[in-house]
Amino acid sequence: MTDHKILLVDDDRDLLEMLCSIFRRAGYTDLLTASGGAQALQIWREEQPDLIVLDVMMPGMDGFAVLREIRRTSRVPVLMLTARGEAEDRIEGLEIGADDYLAKPFLPRELLLRAGAILARAYPERKERVELAGATVDLANAQVWKNGEKLTLTAKEMQLFEKLYQNAGRIVTTGILCETICGEFWQGYESTLSTHIRHLREKIEANPSRPVSLVTVKGLGYRLNLRGGGHDERGEAFFPAVYFLHRQHHAPVPVGQCRDVLCDPCDRKHDRRFPVVFLHQHVFGPCRAPGRRLGSR
Repeated sequence: MTDHKILLVDDDRDLLEMLCSIFRRAGYTDLLTASGGAQALQIWREEQPDLIVLDVMMPGMDGFAVLREIRRTSRVPVLMLTARGEAEDRIEGLEIGADDYLAKPFLPRELLLRAGAILARAYPERKERVELAGATVDLANAQVWKNGEKLTLTAKEMQLFEKLYQNAGRIVTTGILCETICGEFWQGYESTLSTHIRHLREKIEANPSRPVSLVTVKGLGYRLNLRGGGHDERGEAFFPAVYFLHRQHHAPVPVGQCRDVLCDPCDRKHDRRFPVVFLHQHVFGPCRAPGRRLGSR
């Protein structure tokens, strides 16, 4: 039995019932269903599932449109199903942010294996203690141990830390963090986020005025560096230069290699290849010339 919550979306009710049966027999008990794109978005916002199995070809709002809307604010894993097996469709789905793609008809075992693999990647076994440079965070009890002193994290501080820990070593944008603590309508609460970040640093940093674990990435957001995570004493990642490359000029980022930047509003991670960092165009606005240098160390 698994406690992962899965949202199944398909306009074909017979197929929807079959999907429910496949997952239920495999031990998944917390299943949600939607027969259209608008209904799927509503259930996703209200229930926050751990995985979405999403049909592409639906009347009205198709699966691609649903995924685009989801990726504006969330990186919940999405497995797309389609009766169309063309490479162009698969590439479009992966570019938008799908985690995997399965063509119909499919074997139930393949569906379960793909879904299980996605869940294992997205939700690795939770560690109870997180080691930072100047403190240890006890996730089970929302406590911080620093210099022999026990400190308690507030609910908002815990929400922030868990979001950052889920993306340790990657940039998490201000928008995503604001939404984490303030909800969908977070605009205007950036100063509130700054206050919570300051309080969190006071608890987890040896020197809050010179943070090395929870660092600011100017113009983007914040990054949590774990002890031994491959960053220098200032908490900066080791790469010599940053470039801004538009996906229209370069091949799509391969699934599984995206690990460096968590973007807003599309909420996709993008790949770093020496000495290049792929950043989504929504972070900085319109595309610049391919390979244009933004900064270096």
